[in-house]
Amino acid sequence: IGIGQMFERKSIGFVVSTTKCLVVERPLSILNIWGFSSAIPLWKHHNHSVERIANRRHNCSMQSNLTHSSKPEVELLTRIRDVMLNQDGSLRYNAILLDQFGVLHDGQTAFPAALDCMSQLHQLGVLIVILSNSSRRGTQTLRKLCSTFNCNPDWIHSVITSGEIAFQTLSEDQRSTQEKFSLKRPLGKKVLHADWTTRRRSRKANDEISPDSLSVPPDYQSVGLDAESADFVLAHGTEGFRESEENVLACRFEEMIDIIRHYAMRESSGPMLCANPDLVTVDGGVLRPMPGQLAQAFEQAGGRVFRLGKPDPIIYTAALGSTELSNPNLRWLAIGDSLQHDIAGGNGVDIDTLFIAGGILSEDFGLEASAALRVDKNDWPMSASKVHSKLLEAASAEQLGDSDMKMFLPRFAIPYFSW
Repeated sequence: IGIGQMFERKSIGFVVSTTKCLVVERPLSILNIWGFSSAIPLWKHHNHSVERIANRRHNCSMQSNLTHSSKPEVELLTRIRDVMLNQDGSLRYNAILLDQFGVLHDGQTAFPAALDCMSQLHQLGVLIVILSNSSRRGTQTLRKLCSTFNCNPDWIHSVITSGEIAFQTLSEDQRSTQEKFSLKRPLGKKVLHADWTTRRRSRKANDEISPDSLSVPPDYQSVGLDAESADFVLAHGTEGFRESEENVLACRFEEMIDIIRHYAMRESSGPMLCANPDLVTVDGGVLRPMPGQLAQAFEQAGGRVFRLGKPDPIIYTAALGSTELSNPNLRWLAIGDSLQHDIAGGNGVDIDTLFIAGGILSEDFGLEASAALRVDKNDWPMSASKVHSKLLEAASAEQLGDSDMKMFLPRFAIPYFSW
């Protein structure tokens, strides 16, 4: 399947070939061990894993009998316990793919009700996998969830991020990457690297560099604003272009769009790897532009984009393709606040989905995206018919071409991620 996973509590390793493995000891954490086989191109084989994941659903007697083609109106509930538990108190779902931004926190502050919810789910034995379009590495994401947002690492089985997939992709042999992406030439090593300045602060020259802190393997060279010399584009952030591991040159977002477009229009331009396909994110209750917008601009200018996160099956293959997590006894629910990424992604691999309305679309539903402004209520602030109407409007807005609008509609919807 291209990516294999094993899980342990005390170490993380990245297998970048069939013979070499780097292991970094880290006690009291639950982290991923990623295995990449250069002999099996993920992009050519992941559909087999996705098919296997989808088939698993039909073998589970407790899973919903509804199919997406016959899906009725979205079931509106108020708390996650109404979704997770059957009437007799047994678990309807015993494993979840959980988004973080807009669900667990607002980018700056954790939602207390969400932390309580994770604790309750853990006590019930629900397996929790964080599935995030964050451009951070998996270990960085776990550390931030625990240190900044007060998550207990024991609650979290594993963390899979699009940033980790990007790093592992760049760590592969260039010929393998060329074959996987069907490129005319190798990807190259000089990168026009859109990144963060404040959200992921630049490292000082004398700071110690640990293997899991690098967003790009050390043999790649960031070219700063010298787009003409770049072999390809890597989109981690939207605040500037990285010129070294220590420094990012700040740019206005509009300037970044212009640079991206001009590069894409070059006859010899390389592709873009998008390490965070999100279009916007919640940051203290305010929506901020994300690398997915750079990817859109790049495509509109004629460039070729590879999105390495939700809703692309690649991240679901990474999350569910291991022997442990493909267990047919696991009944999965995908949870998130983005119809385009969390809901369409889950529907795409035939997993039931739960939409959290109080995230990036909170204003549409009369809810608060800011942790500071939330009140301890879980009721919908509008009628059920109006909520359904808003969901249909939002799903219709996400629909592209002749795509099925139902792909953007969840199985369930609740206001906030609370027990």
